[in-house]
Amino acid sequence: MEHVSRFAKLFMLTLLASSLPVWAQSQGLIITPMRVEAAARPGQAADRIIKLKNTADESKIFDLTLVNLVQARDGGWIVVEPGNSEVELSEYSCLEWTTLSAKTVTVDAMQMSPVTVTVRPPARARGFYFAGILVQARTPAQQKGVSVAVRFLIPILLDVQGRPERQQIRLAEAGLVYREETPKKRAATFATLNVRNEGRTYSRIKGQIKVQHLSNKTWKHVLTVWTKDIGLVPGANVELPVDVNRRLPSGHFKISAALSVDGRMLSPVEREISFSGDPSATKVAVDTALTLNPSEICIAGIPGATRTTLLSVENSADHPVSIETRAFLPPPMRGMSMGDLTGESLSCAGWIQVLPERFTLGARAKQNVRIIASMPKTETTHAAYYGTVSLQASYLDGQSAGQTTSLVSVRNKHAEVKPSALAVRMSIAATESGGYAVQARFSNAGNIHVLPSARVTVTSLTGRTEIKTALEGDQGQMLPLESRDFSRLMDFEKVPPGSYILKAELGTATEVLASQSLPIVVSVADGKCIVNVITDEEDKDIKASVTSLGAR
Repeated sequence: MEHVSRFAKLFMLTLLASSLPVWAQSQGLIITPMRVEAAARPGQAADRIIKLKNTADESKIFDLTLVNLVQARDGGWIVVEPGNSEVELSEYSCLEWTTLSAKTVTVDAMQMSPVTVTVRPPARARGFYFAGILVQARTPAQQKGVSVAVRFLIPILLDVQGRPERQQIRLAEAGLVYREETPKKRAATFATLNVRNEGRTYSRIKGQIKVQHLSNKTWKHVLTVWTKDIGLVPGANVELPVDVNRRLPSGHFKISAALSVDGRMLSPVEREISFSGDPSATKVAVDTALTLNPSEICIAGIPGATRTTLLSVENSADHPVSIETRAFLPPPMRGMSMGDLTGESLSCAGWIQVLPERFTLGARAKQNVRIIASMPKTETTHAAYYGTVSLQASYLDGQSAGQTTSLVSVRNKHAEVKPSALAVRMSIAATESGGYAVQARFSNAGNIHVLPSARVTVTSLTGRTEIKTALEGDQGQMLPLESRDFSRLMDFEKVPPGSYILKAELGTATEVLASQSLPIVVSVADGKCIVNVITDEEDKDIKASVTSLGAR
């Protein structure tokens, strides 16, 4: 190999696609946030700030480049490098309307520099648009040897407000796919969903796939899996595969697929298929229903203390299973941060022990396992710590029989509990059925989990409530730093024409933790109810009402 006299550059592009953390750190750089979300009226500018923090012990130069993005088939981002004509650009790009306050930033050691992102949609713009920012640390000219340069991608997501666009997200196809073994990949079976966004709105989606097998003229449940949670931009056509982690033989199967859009479940789609599966499989390995009691484990203690509790595991199936246990950080907290608080700093997975770690549970049998939490004496200053205990069941021949999990929370008695939440985003979109879908995203900004209760109200400028109803979405425990989407399909037909405040709230059974509002105008045109979002500065009375009513 030819000797490299100076240095070779190896570029690695970090694409943060579907489940974007609010921060990122590598090579002495911390960026917050890792996604720019903005709402603006056509012709008006929206400013957002990203912060670049240099954690190295020397000054660094960072280069920022605006780029076009395309959503890939797997839901991730494809960066269209400047001058690349091989990738077809999206018609929903906001690159030409976006500027940065600086394209090169010098940040001193252990210091932070802000960069302002300004997006100004033209008068013709409507709906949702997107672009991206690449951030890269400049390699010192005197550096020798091989260096790795990490480029961070910050997506820019722009909602152009006004008359709500129609939400047209369609579950186009669901099925099973068998992948043959290759020298580099094992044989595998995937459950798949094909989802298309044929409208001009943006939503977060997650699919559920249930698989049944026809045996002796009876449909038998095989498994239930969820696809990853991703954001779906206008024009996107994504294929979301999920490895079912077992061999399925050829046969007649029924696929039931349902799509969660901003927390609201759409009507399921069901189809029967003749599946050409794994030729080496002779029987269908079905999920084993393990019952855990309690379903969630709560432990209270003080730093330095060890606490033990029992978890009852019951196998309701007619066959024995092997069970392997492990503990890990709950997925909603991975890569998440607010200020100096990170999800990893709230993990108790490293000091949770499950005994026994492996065991065999007979048919219709029950067994207790011990959960031992040994809280460190130092560096345990937070109010609560969290972990997920996983019980992975397998048939005696090694095939997967499904996974069952339990949330573990360890409460620190020496720390004060402070529940709090943050309103992230709110929007409204027309639907093909004629109503309007209201979407709201909230984050748990407190130091403790909460059982969320989300609702939406429509209130007149005089304070009269026209609509008050719950928002749909996951109602389970919402962990610190977790973000969650809620939505509701609403009918405004009985709301008299006029100006209103559309307000979304997130709270508990006893208090409201966060709220966000949109000023709207309800009107009637050609016999149809029309809802518009109002953000013009001249609407002083509406904006004043948003402020006063939002504080109530």
